[in-house]
Amino acid sequence: MVILSFIVGVAAIQKEGSMEGFDLRILVLILLTLNMLGFLIYLYARFSTLRMAGMELWAGGHLALVVCFFGVLLNIESPNPPLLFLIVIFLLTTHTLWLSASRSFFHKERLDPLLVFLPAFMVVAFAVCAVTPLALNWIEEDTLFRTGYILLFITCAFYQLAIAKEFICYRSPRLFTSVFVGCTFAVVAVISILSAIIVPESLSSLRVSSTTYPIATLTLVSFIQIIFMLGLMLISAERLQCRLNGLAQNDPLTGLLNRSGFMSQSEIAIKSRRKNDKICAIMAFDLNHFKLINETYGHSTGDDFLIAFTHCLTENTRATDILARFGGEDFIVLCVDVDHTSAKNTAKRISNSMAALTVQSSTGENLSITVSVGMAMIDDDRPDLNLYLETANKALYDAKASGRNKIVMAEHSSHFSVLI
Repeated sequence: MVILSFIVGVAAIQKEGSMEGFDLRILVLILLTLNMLGFLIYLYARFSTLRMAGMELWAGGHLALVVCFFGVLLNIESPNPPLLFLIVIFLLTTHTLWLSASRSFFHKERLDPLLVFLPAFMVVAFAVCAVTPLALNWIEEDTLFRTGYILLFITCAFYQLAIAKEFICYRSPRLFTSVFVGCTFAVVAVISILSAIIVPESLSSLRVSSTTYPIATLTLVSFIQIIFMLGLMLISAERLQCRLNGLAQNDPLTGLLNRSGFMSQSEIAIKSRRKNDKICAIMAFDLNHFKLINETYGHSTGDDFLIAFTHCLTENTRATDILARFGGEDFIVLCVDVDHTSAKNTAKRISNSMAALTVQSSTGENLSITVSVGMAMIDDDRPDLNLYLETANKALYDAKASGRNKIVMAEHSSHFSVLI
């Protein structure tokens, strides 16, 4: 990742080399292999069944680093200033791709291209424009080299801190993971900043110092890069697990909770409700003559009614209420912290709203449907939800037996009162 610590020094390593040069080549080969592996892993994550957003950009960044490290190997064997310039370009390309990838990975809007590429363009422009004054001896080589060295490190630190911010600010299912990955980028940024601060005054000293600590720096960077790759995969796995949990606890057609999700969230909501004089209400809904709609107009029209009723529920309930579809035309709503009056009013609003809706069939007819409602009030601190669901369903059956389009309140398990 941060290979700048030895880029300026590889030009000073001669072909005959020493033990340090041999060790440096081994580490460069290790990082080259590691980044090629990262390139293949991210491509797989993007184009396999996982379909993770932004992975093609992460892969592109690793591919740019592979080219970068390959150039470093060539530069160690035969120092070449133009090749060193290409290494710097590929390194900046990696940072721009990874910054864009971090935005895409977290499904954020793309940054203005000018903001993404301007810092890298400034470094490249500086290197290009410096050729003329250097050739005309308007500026000393030491000063020019030192200025470019500092500018390059500061630019990379800017990108690294921007990427760290994206990870630290992301609220992952497990906050520690994203913060940890963000901190690894922040550590790399600190290394870059320190490298710019403690740069030697002269070119000869700069080259000497650059050849003395690349092995330790590369070892640290390789360790950080492995941590980052594992962290990114862990975040992806956590997000995939959340999606799978959502599929397991949500109805695919309406997006509401299914029975399993409803039971799980209801228990949590009831336990955490405020301790006051208010109670909970559980409501069971059934779309009247829904089977006839399916048989007469087809399942697509029936699905339209189910979706329309879902919208009706969400528009007439609170954000804290728990909505679920148990199957077919059976829906359940749990209202936490309500009294009898507000619970009855909620049921009436839903019933009246659904009766006023019309759905167009495949033949162009405007159709409407009504709902029957069964209600049960929960006043226990630790209720048996299955028992109250059964009570609400008994009230629902009583509403349907009373002529449908009714709201029936269960005063206890064997006595019901018709509200409307």
